[in-house]
Amino acid sequence: CFIVFPITMNSLDYALLKKRGHTLRHSILILLIIILASCEQPNLTKITIGTNLWPGYEPLYVANEKGAFKDLNVSFIEYRSTSQVLNGIRQGTLDLAAVTLDEAVRLKSQHVDIEIIWIFDFSNGADALVSASNITDISQLKGKRIGVEQGALGAYFYGRFLEENQFKQEDFTTLSLEVNNHSQYLLNGMVEAVITFEPEKSMILNTGGHVLFDSKQLPFEIIDVLIINKKSNLYQDKQRIAAFLRRYNEEFNLIQLNLAGYLPLLNARLKLSEVDLRTSFDELILPSVKQQLAFFNNKTQLDESIKKYESILLKLGVISSPCECDDLFNNLYLNAINEN
Repeated sequence: CFIVFPITMNSLDYALLKKRGHTLRHSILILLIIILASCEQPNLTKITIGTNLWPGYEPLYVANEKGAFKDLNVSFIEYRSTSQVLNGIRQGTLDLAAVTLDEAVRLKSQHVDIEIIWIFDFSNGADALVSASNITDISQLKGKRIGVEQGALGAYFYGRFLEENQFKQEDFTTLSLEVNNHSQYLLNGMVEAVITFEPEKSMILNTGGHVLFDSKQLPFEIIDVLIINKKSNLYQDKQRIAAFLRRYNEEFNLIQLNLAGYLPLLNARLKLSEVDLRTSFDELILPSVKQQLAFFNNKTQLDESIKKYESILLKLGVISSPCECDDLFNNLYLNAINEN
């Protein structure tokens, strides 16, 4: 930081300066301190993070509310649906995004240059195929209409539902519906079932809906992760990425130790009843750094998972080519946190 004071002075100025020298020197000293202090705080480029509404992402917002990222210049963008989050990454308007692992595979297969640097949660019942009140069994759903967010997790989940229950695509009619209005679509009779998650899931169940299939039947398969756009300016700023994750992890650990105490803050955006909120977190597995590293470092398991995602997405025509995913996972930051 360079400071230049252009000073010109005549005899009158000099006389006044001499008379008031002590006061003026004191004022200049204060001014210099203020300017130098501002020089020590460089203008950081904004970190933009895209999410949709999902219980597993709420600790991020709690950490932000608590001031964990206050000097990192972080901006959160809450989208109505995951499809919009994915578009934000594709278009380069986001540095970071919260998505599911199958969505990350989809992006990579579309040649979007991303890395996974964090796992938020493993869905253990939180994602579900939920039916209207008059349909209580999967057999009754055959031939009916199912709402699916085709641009996101919904497509993959639907494919796995077909596989696990030995159905064919022609057994159902699917409508591409963004997740933020699933409960209304169902209540209005536009569809007989939807593939959805909180808070839409509880809205449907509280009006008499039924869970016909959920992520408990797909253990450790529906995984929410944090991805980074490798073409963003942030990608070169390893120290700021590390600081962001380290501070998030510190707040996350506090939440884990006192989940009940943090529930009101975690519910600020979800706006669920206390019972539904507790249920939603009971249906998530929130991994520690060590548990995340174990997943990142298990190459055999990762390869099998990616092949499974590819197989389903190719079959459904969601992607047209396999994912070149050898460099999809980056454990650099997890290792750094774990060592500390």
